[in-house]
Amino acid sequence: MIHNETVNVWSHAFGLFYFVVALAFVAFWIWTRKPEGSEVPVWPLLIHATAAMLQMGLSAYFHLFNCQCATKFFYLQKLDFAGIAIMIAGSCTPPYYYGFLCE
Repeated sequence: MIHNETVNVWSHAFGLFYFVVALAFVAFWIWTRKPEGSEVPVWPLLIHATAAMLQMGLSAYFHLFNCQCATKFFYLQKLDFAGIAIMIAGSCTPPYYYGFLCE
């Protein structure tokens, strides 16, 4: 039956799939069409995308397997919160880097 955990699992699984596809597309674009003499690095965007994939994957894993036992629930909840913290740190990296890029 459809309930809150079903929606959480599938929304985070689709988010993980979206970021994997987006990262593959961006990596392909950078490899094949990066303009000559481009000085702007893309590693902050890769950090952001990697953090998003970790957060979505850990959250989907938590919502899928949290009902097995209390011990596993608390361990997976810590992983879910760690994924959220990683996403917060990863999403603030590009604005700080690109915001202070110019001298």
